[in-house]
Amino acid sequence: MNPSILYATMTGNSRKIAEAIGVRLGATPQNVAESLAPMVTDTLVIIGGIYGGKSRKELTDFIKSLDSAKATRAVVVTTSGAGRKRTAPAEVVGLLKNKGITVLGELNVRGKAFIFPTGHPNEADLKEAAEWVEKTIK
Repeated sequence: MNPSILYATMTGNSRKIAEAIGVRLGATPQNVAESLAPMVTDTLVIIGGIYGGKSRKELTDFIKSLDSAKATRAVVVTTSGAGRKRTAPAEVVGLLKNKGITVLGELNVRGKAFIFPTGHPNEADLKEAAEWVEKTIK
C-alpha cells in the first residue's frame, strides 16, 4: 500500500483530518494549494471541505489535471457543516470517476459551519476517519 494523502482546506478541518490519516498510514499529507512532491501512488486519499455544496477550486483543479495513469483508485473524506446529513456525493467523487479512477468510498465528517463552531472535527471524528480510510483501502 502506497497512498498519497492530498487535501484542500479553508478552515483547517481537512488539514486536521489529513494529518490524523497520515499518522495512521505513515504518510505525509500534502496541501494541493502548495507545490506537490512528485506523486507515485496506488491510492489517492482526498480530503476536502464542502462549502455551499461545492469543493474547493484548488482541489477540483488538481483532480481535473490528474494523470489517471498515476492513480487507479481513491477514497474521499469530506467535511461540511451538515456532516452525515449531506447525502449527495461530493463533487470530487464525480470528477475522479470521470477520470476513470475507482472511488472506493466517501466518508462525510461534520466540520465547522462557516463562522459557527460545532466542536467538530473532534478526536472521535479524526479517529473514525483514519480508521475508515485504513480499512477501506486495504
